[in-house]
Amino acid sequence: MKNLLVLLISFVAMTSISLSQELSQDQKEISALLDGLHDAAKNADKEKYLGSFAKGAVYMGTDEWERWPIKPDFTDYVGMRFDNGGWSYHSEDRNIYISPDGAFGWFDEIMISNSSGNRFRGSGVVVKEDGGWKFKQYIQSFMIYNEIWDDVINLMAEETKKKNN
Repeated sequence: MKNLLVLLISFVAMTSISLSQELSQDQKEISALLDGLHDAAKNADKEKYLGSFAKGAVYMGTDEWERWPIKPDFTDYVGMRFDNGGWSYHSEDRNIYISPDGAFGWFDEIMISNSSGNRFRGSGVVVKEDGGWKFKQYIQSFMIYNEIWDDVINLMAEETKKKNN
């Protein structure tokens, strides 16, 4: 009887784990939003790309000064970059979370640059707006191995000196 009880508890636990790994409808929609953003960037589709952002959204780029309000700053930048072709990333790993009230979500993903092979992290906040999910904040950052952190700090210090002269 004890073995049967352990077996039953194990089965319930495994079933709960597998069910919790399934994506909710909101998570599927946010995943599609992320895929659509990457696809629009690859195809230099300015309308689709910028249409993915909520009113008052902010894009945080990889440079320390890159805090772009979507309008007009990031819109101008995207227009200029997309005139010369877009940029291409694909997601390798993605996590999506939804607030208990379903009004907003947040995500993180590891992206690979299709041109350089470098790894980046994309993270941010999404909100429901105009009947669908939109980015309220998107943050793109470089991923740096801890083993080379001192080298990166030294390079940053050198670059800061150049910029301050």
